[in-house]
Amino acid sequence: WQSTGIRLQAGKRYLVRARGRYQLKKGQEFWSSSPSGVTLEYYRGLPMGMLIAACVDRESGNHAFAQTIPVGEQATMQPATDVELFLKVNESATELLDNQGDLLVQIEEAETSPN
Repeated sequence: WQSTGIRLQAGKRYLVRARGRYQLKKGQEFWSSSPSGVTLEYYRGLPMGMLIAACVDRESGNHAFAQTIPVGEQATMQPATDVELFLKVNESATELLDNQGDLLVQIEEAETSPN
């Protein structure tokens, strides 16, 4: 997990967009992936290589890395409490070191829809 260094405020909506290409090593071969992941293989129920997020509230001690949010190429988030945003490529932690490529992520506050 990598911290974005960005704190999301409770009740506000955020748009997360991602793009790029990177390689995941599977055995002796490399698989090309985008933020949407590789649907040939799944890890923890999501495509391997998919960009995922976790919202962590350090003040309450809620380290919600087990509760991942699929991001892929785009996702909207609206946290219930102030949280720090973490991102990760969906793959076993033991297999991340041999990955290579580029991933660009944009995070912006989204317009909230009127009630």
